[in-house]
Amino acid sequence: MRLLLITIILTALFACNSSPEKQTTERIPTADPASVGFSADSLAGIESVAQEYIGKQSIPGASVLIARQGKVIYEKAFGYDNLAESTPMTTDKIFRVASMTKPIVSAAILKLYEEGKLNFSDKLSKYIPEFADVEVLDAYNESDTTWTTKPAEREITIHDLLTHNSGINYGFTSPVYGAIYGKLKVPDSAHPFDFTILDAVKRLAKAPLTHQPGERWTYGLSTDVLGAVVEIASGQTLGDYISENFLMPLQLNHSGFWLPDSLASDLASFYIPSDSGLVEIPKEGLGFFRPDFPISGAKKYYSGGSGLSMTARDYFVFSQAILNGGMYGDTRILKEESVNLMRSNQAESIPRYFGFGYGYGVATKDSGDFRNVKTGKFFWGGAFHTTFWADPARELVVVIMSQVVSSPTKNEFDAKIEAVINASYLGE
Repeated sequence: MRLLLITIILTALFACNSSPEKQTTERIPTADPASVGFSADSLAGIESVAQEYIGKQSIPGASVLIARQGKVIYEKAFGYDNLAESTPMTTDKIFRVASMTKPIVSAAILKLYEEGKLNFSDKLSKYIPEFADVEVLDAYNESDTTWTTKPAEREITIHDLLTHNSGINYGFTSPVYGAIYGKLKVPDSAHPFDFTILDAVKRLAKAPLTHQPGERWTYGLSTDVLGAVVEIASGQTLGDYISENFLMPLQLNHSGFWLPDSLASDLASFYIPSDSGLVEIPKEGLGFFRPDFPISGAKKYYSGGSGLSMTARDYFVFSQAILNGGMYGDTRILKEESVNLMRSNQAESIPRYFGFGYGYGVATKDSGDFRNVKTGKFFWGGAFHTTFWADPARELVVVIMSQVVSSPTKNEFDAKIEAVINASYLGE
């Protein structure tokens, strides 16, 4: 029953593009933990946490990467990629990163801003006219799945989309919007659909907003809409624009919206929780979840909110570039002013001590709890058990990858890993 419920409620988040070859490590420096202020003995506690959750069948395995001052000081894989075949997890596995796609697509909007192709104050209808007359949900009738609306007080802007203040919801987080989007055939997730992201977004324009644009923070399909904006403003597919401006310049050769056959064996096995433990998603798929995605299918749907697949190392390189103010090595992907917009609070705070920038959650003050979060930390995660965070105060980047749909223990697992890492930091 639980397996069926998860399948019905969650229409999650993935898909992939690029033509990568096997990843090399020459551009990524490494260092002994002690040389950059970490206790190697204390970092060993990460394995204990990983094995605890592997033993509970919360995850099949995991890959963890930690870097300080741009140098990788810890990179290990634990457990299994495939449980039935006892295939070990490895650090070069490619993971469907789901919502960790959002910061990269948001960066594409910043790049287009630098190129003079859009402004943050632009109305969304400038690029997608169907959004000119959006309305706000007034009442929903569950008995006949109809709804009434009231006029929006103003139009949605690019800024609203970047900060998730647009009023656009997700269907899988709301039964009401699950029903509305289902009626309008609006997908929540990346999938081998035989239509484009612009096709889907035009259907979304017919759905009422959750609230007035700019009124508050609501996590939803805003970044998928931005993916369509990227295509219109650039004249390229989202996959091509991301590849040309970020993946190729940074040599992220194990990443994309669609993966070639040569990398099929590197894609992580895909699991879902059940009452009896982890269940591998079958070959024929489970609802919108397909284990052969992103390596087969129509290869034309680029989900801006959930479509990328990447290795931990590739995601580290992109994140390090953002931590560095837009550069990795001698390669600049964004201006420092653009990066500052991404990493600073631009919206109403989301729960606790976090705000939201242009594509990232950001810590607006020190947490003071066991996680010891410092002001300025920027971060995000994905529904398939992937997480990253970067800490400017400690010059730290952490990437954690596993591959489980909507794991109930994901946040708990991530918090324990973060606590071990912070306790291992000794300072200069």
